Amino acid sequence: MAKSLNVPAAFLTGVVSHGLLAIGRHNPSFYEPLRSHVLRRSLQGGIALGGAAIAYNHLSANHLLGGTTIALGSALAVWVTRPNFSQTDSQLKATDPMNSDQSQSKP
Repeated sequence: MAKSLNVPAAFLTGVVSHGLLAIGRHNPSFYEPLRSHVLRRSLQGGIALGGAAIAYNHLSANHLLGGTTIALGSALAVWVTRPNFSQTDSQLKATDPMNSDQSQSKP
């Protein structure tokens, strides 16, 4: 049997690495604030690497069904946490706190 992977370490590695990547790759034109972008990407990274470590541990112990289920469940969890950009630009701008039209007080 192969050596098992440390799942909490893999999860934290995913959180930190994907959080740092999210800071560097943030695109403010999508109307997603930096904080929520970093939190979402960190969660996705933790789920991906933590789930991969759990799946590897199952597969290395010849638990094919368990490893496959964990891998597919992790992929589904990452897919569910994707951003929802299906709103129109006008809806997004209306809820944007940085929108200059709403921040100015009208007499």
